[in-house]
Amino acid sequence: ESPPATSFTIVVPEGATAGTSLKHTTPDGKELDLAVPPGVPPGSSLILTQDPSTGAWSCVAEPPKPPAAPPAAAPASFTVVVPEDAVPGAPLKHTTPDGKELDLVVPAGVPPGSVLTLTQD
Repeated sequence: ESPPATSFTIVVPEGATAGTSLKHTTPDGKELDLAVPPGVPPGSSLILTQDPSTGAWSCVAEPPKPPAAPPAAAPASFTVVVPEDAVPGAPLKHTTPDGKELDLVVPAGVPPGSVLTLTQD
């Protein structure tokens, strides 16, 4: 029964280009000096595997993982109730959930007691 293959991964550092020399110490203490293959960008993984019977190393490059996209923020939305004494065109002050003061105007055709839904982009 042959011993298991030795394998490890090196991440191509920022600024490295094709031919850049990367040094790595193998699990058994040997120094490897390898060159970044053409077409392999920084952030890529180089998976090195040693054949247990021949001792030869092989290298497989995997592209960098895309950064996780931040979750899309839902637009902030809140409601304002038109006061009982308000008339169309009257000023209406409101504080948003994040503490900003808004100077609004009661829209025409909106009676007191109506609920206005405001959405912030």
